Amino acid sequence: MKILVAEDDAILAYALELVVHEAGHEMVGPFPTAAAALGAIGEIGPDVAFVDIGLDGLTNGVALAQVLTARFGTTVFLVSGDRRTALGSRGAAYGFIEKPATETTFRAALVHATAVRGGATEALPAGIVPLAAAAA
Repeated sequence: MKILVAEDDAILAYALELVVHEAGHEMVGPFPTAAAALGAIGEIGPDVAFVDIGLDGLTNGVALAQVLTARFGTTVFLVSGDRRTALGSRGAAYGFIEKPATETTFRAALVHATAVRGGATEALPAGIVPLAAAAA
């Protein structure tokens, strides 16, 4: 699967890169801004995305999540320490992972997204808050 990472924290972006590669997936990014991510995805969007809400620029992570979800059907996990904004963004993304988060949480999110995109129905792993009706 193609996994997009839009994260302006270099350490977290690197940790996500390791998780994606260890799982055998293709990574797109990391991108420090929503504009950079949108400019790079082209006509075939990512299957899964980890998107920081607080990306710099005119377009924030919530807006990027909305585009990825609506245009490509991407399974988007918002990643942020800003719980209020994340919970106010229901429908923009599939789930929310609150910072600080462990690599274990990101791995579990990726395994879950892979299963759900393959047709499985299962509850979200611990540490991930549902934001979409399908994720509840």
